[in-house]
Amino acid sequence: MGQWKMERYEDAMQFQVRALEALSEANRRQTENVRRGLLPSRFTLLEHDKLRLLVTDAPGEHELGSFAAVLRKHDVKHVVRVCEPKPTNPNAYDAEKLSKLGFVHHQMSFADGSPPPDSVIADWLLLLEKVFYSSQGDDAGGNGTTVAIHCLSGLGRAPLLAAVALVQHGMDPFDAVGYIRARRRGAINNRQFAFLESYEPRDLHPEQSKRESAALKKSSSLRRAFSYLGGNRKVAAL
Repeated sequence: MGQWKMERYEDAMQFQVRALEALSEANRRQTENVRRGLLPSRFTLLEHDKLRLLVTDAPGEHELGSFAAVLRKHDVKHVVRVCEPKPTNPNAYDAEKLSKLGFVHHQMSFADGSPPPDSVIADWLLLLEKVFYSSQGDDAGGNGTTVAIHCLSGLGRAPLLAAVALVQHGMDPFDAVGYIRARRRGAINNRQFAFLESYEPRDLHPEQSKRESAALKKSSSLRRAFSYLGGNRKVAAL
């Protein structure tokens, strides 16, 4: 190897060493900031009623293995992605690869910084009802299952949908935001907070509710009719 090539090789090796040292230092600082509460932990577990939600940022495709290992520790079976998939987001992981690692993947993307549309809210709440509140299926009653949800940074769309779930199941909107922000610093922007303030729990089965309401009215009418007839019989007996 000539002198010039040797020098270039040494320069390249030194650059690689410096890059690794810089990356190590950046990781150390991030870990320290998380420990001190200056940055949110990558994974934030939220629990309320029967709900168990794990909020996180988006993993890169190269780290799906380590990402999956953490999900398994939290008994995650379902992963919800609310940021854009490929090709809209070139850096997004391949959902099929995550599915092959043993998870059920759900795509529920909506615009960054914005409130979720009704269709996304409905899909999200129906999934949680199936996993945590249904008496049928593999996920009946939760059984210790956790649902993971992520956006790009884990600070906007994912914690917002988590807050929607908390409010849907009885938590006050202010308490829901405070609960999440205490565990995930910087979560939920002002526009999203305003949406959550006005959010009201939804009837996920309106047709069923109509049928039950009609049946209740019919039953009430019959009771009044029988009561009326019974009263007439008493009068006739006198």
